Amino acid sequence: MSETFTTKDVAARNTVEKGLYIIIDNDVYSVASFVDEHPGGAKILKRVGGKDASKQFWKVRRKPNTLLIPLSLFNRIGLLDIFFPWKRLEDDSEEML
Repeated sequence: MSETFTTKDVAARNTVEKGLYIIIDNDVYSVASFVDEHPGGAKILKRVGGKDASKQFWKVRRKPNTLLIPLSLFNRIGLLDIFFPWKRLEDDSEEML
């Protein structure tokens, strides 16, 4: 089973030195090792590090003549915790209503 991450977990990995995680369609990816190979340049991934990059990812993929990078080249490490509400209980120690 994949590991689950909170948005707080992902936000903590917002630089290459910290691991550089991004979210695309509720999947969490570690992209630190891919930064220098990104066809749009390292600044693109660094700008969305620690955040949900779904909007930017799909916006670029709709443009004609764009070099498309398959998601399989990214290192998918888990899922965003929206699918696993019980993990939030453990992480935040709050009761769900």
